[in-house]
Amino acid sequence: MSTPDPVPEAALRRRRRLPLWLVPLAGALLAGALVYQSLSQRGIPVSVEFAQGHGLKPGDSLRYRGIVVGKVESVVLAEGLGGIDVQVRLMPEATDLARAGSRFWIVRPQLDLSGATGLDTLLGANYLAVLPGRGEPQYRFRGLEEPPLGETLEPGGLELVLQAPERGGLRAGAGVTYRGVRVGTVLSVALASDASAAEARIYIQRAYAPLVRERTRFWQTGGLRLSGGLTGFSLDVQSLPALLGGGVSLATPPQAGEAVRNGHRFPLQETPQPEWLEWAPALHLGHPSLPEGRSLPAPLWAVTTWAQKDLLLLTHRPQRQGWVLPLADGLLGPADLLAPPVKTVAGSAYLEVAGRRLPLQAEAATMVSAVALLPHVSVGQPAAKLPQRRAEAPEDTLVVGDPRSAPRFVSAARYTPKGDHWEVDAAEPFGPEWHGAAVVATRDGALLGVLVMGDAGAEVYPLPKY
Repeated sequence: MSTPDPVPEAALRRRRRLPLWLVPLAGALLAGALVYQSLSQRGIPVSVEFAQGHGLKPGDSLRYRGIVVGKVESVVLAEGLGGIDVQVRLMPEATDLARAGSRFWIVRPQLDLSGATGLDTLLGANYLAVLPGRGEPQYRFRGLEEPPLGETLEPGGLELVLQAPERGGLRAGAGVTYRGVRVGTVLSVALASDASAAEARIYIQRAYAPLVRERTRFWQTGGLRLSGGLTGFSLDVQSLPALLGGGVSLATPPQAGEAVRNGHRFPLQETPQPEWLEWAPALHLGHPSLPEGRSLPAPLWAVTTWAQKDLLLLTHRPQRQGWVLPLADGLLGPADLLAPPVKTVAGSAYLEVAGRRLPLQAEAATMVSAVALLPHVSVGQPAAKLPQRRAEAPEDTLVVGDPRSAPRFVSAARYTPKGDHWEVDAAEPFGPEWHGAAVVATRDGALLGVLVMGDAGAEVYPLPKY
């Protein structure tokens, strides 16, 4: 007789229970996380004290670089009635603005001799603006009563100190000019530390910093100057801003000396010497979009004329116009400017540039595609220090035409490679007046090629290998 199988028995395990005190702890942590998330999404509050409110009210914005980074929550009288206390809540992404050194001011319409500011508030509400500091976190600030003068100044400029026996008509915000063109700003006017002279701190824009050298001379402009003698009198009147607000002019001699650094001191003369006004040095200027020390090329306007006969043997004199660039080894430009067309009466082609009339011969120019080099021709100021290279692919560039106008930025995305050249997007508004303009790389300031206006529109032809 077989033995029956044993009946299986269930194994019982005791389930472990979590301590009851963990339940309220977990709830408290969850609630804290929700509160923290809610507060972090609201940003952080800061307090700014002003002497005057200038119509600021709750709901007005705080802006940085033209975008809203916070809101005014309240505007109340400060304790003791000594000012206005403005409570501002920064947006979460703008909390780094709450640092020591940050500057706040109320933007409102203002018009003075240095220009107009805050015009966008004429039709809208006043608002707060801020410039960030770099110190430790801080949540209470003293606001500025006027916009900081240097808030629109680009980095990389040159700051100098001018010393004079007395202040004269100088004031902060007045212009600094070279040949009548504004190149800088007077930042402040105050007594020297030992009260022995008046000192003006000035800022020269980065693009014009190469104008200032060791032998540069500065003098005051503005006011009325009456001079005369037996033959009569003359009244020297400056521009209205200089007349009413003063200003500074500068001149640099041909033997200019070395470039100066920030903090260099110059004497400020009351009037210029006659020879200063005749100085005309050739100084290469930079551009904010180029690396420091790099200069823009200076193309020259050129006109090519020639004679040709039609089917009736009548003679016509067509012409082409555009820009050519003086280099150390000759003139660089479009081939249709530097070489005569095929059907040209012998000896009738001329290039007029920089006041000279140069004969053109087909065999004289070195042509590669639509670009040519006319060697051994020296006109204008050669761009000897301008680096040159061939670009393997489209790059971000500056297109430089008329030196009196601003160059035009064209991004690499606007170029399409087509064989030996790049086509420029038709959305870029280039016209015939840009034919022959120089194309410069923004990353290193090197000359890359020439802009040619053809039947297909604007095209960039890279530098040829001569």
